Amino acid sequence: MLADNLRKSILQAAIQGKLTEQLPTDGNAHDLLKNIRAERQKLIDAGKIKAAPPLPPIFDDEIPFDIPENWQWVRLGDICNYGEFESINPQNMIIGKFLLDLEDIEKNSSKLINKKFFDGNNAKSSKSIFYKGNVLYGKLRPYLNKVLIADEDGYCTSEILPLNFGKNIFNGYAKYFLISPFFSSYATNLSCGTKMPRLRTEDGKKALFPLPPLAEQERIVAKVEELLAELQPLEESEKSLDQLEKDFPQKIKASLLQAAIQGKLSEQLPTDGDAKDLLVKIRAERQKLIDVGKIKAATPLPPISPDEIPFDIPENWQWVRLGDICEIVGGGTP
Repeated sequence: MLADNLRKSILQAAIQGKLTEQLPTDGNAHDLLKNIRAERQKLIDAGKIKAAPPLPPIFDDEIPFDIPENWQWVRLGDICNYGEFESINPQNMIIGKFLLDLEDIEKNSSKLINKKFFDGNNAKSSKSIFYKGNVLYGKLRPYLNKVLIADEDGYCTSEILPLNFGKNIFNGYAKYFLISPFFSSYATNLSCGTKMPRLRTEDGKKALFPLPPLAEQERIVAKVEELLAELQPLEESEKSLDQLEKDFPQKIKASLLQAAIQGKLSEQLPTDGDAKDLLVKIRAERQKLIDVGKIKAATPLPPISPDEIPFDIPENWQWVRLGDICEIVGGGTP
């Protein structure tokens, strides 16, 4: 669909630096990366996160596309806690906290379509803890693009990864990267499992991430949201058209059948005769069957009154009751 293709183009252009102007005042992502590494080291020193094995360096033949000079290619696992999260059992969960499942997030748009809260009974297995501002990434069937920014603390299914990008990466930019065609394709191609494909943690950590300066990240998010808002009317129109196309065959079939029983599909010819004469023959045939004991004589049905007639029919047709022209069998198995 056109709207979906345009949405993908917007997101891809965003992570390639084609939606925004690179300003000298933005600084350089090389320096930003130093700040990110320093921030992560502080968290490691404070025992808030664990030190992870170093990820492999990025080689030139891995680079998928060009980015602006003041941007930096990094690996996703070097800038967030990918795959590292806290778990909690239902008996330790706090009633009233935000509870998120994958089905609560709309595919592609990543809109929250159902917000529910833990009531003490609606969680049977352990959940992952997330915090306000975390980017919640649905790793199951990554082509569905289910990514949400948490607006409050809560719990989520283990199929959703709570990602903390820290203060040096704008969470809105991280979200749009995760639903971009580039990352969606990467995650889908490396997913394991046929029925329930999901991206492995190690592959997720190794994913390449185009890192802009922080100021440009915010401009990118603002521009993407502006363009996606302009795209909304087109998406709604295409959804309506798609539903119309799905309904069309059934509606046409119903219209044809209705036209058929109203005499609108065929021409009434003088040589056809009159249904009143046909009805006389039907009654005579039924009487013969009654006389030889093949069917039982039934209680006469009431005459048809004018106010019962639902629509006009041709003059040589005849309104009758179904029970007067056939034997309705009831009881037993045919």
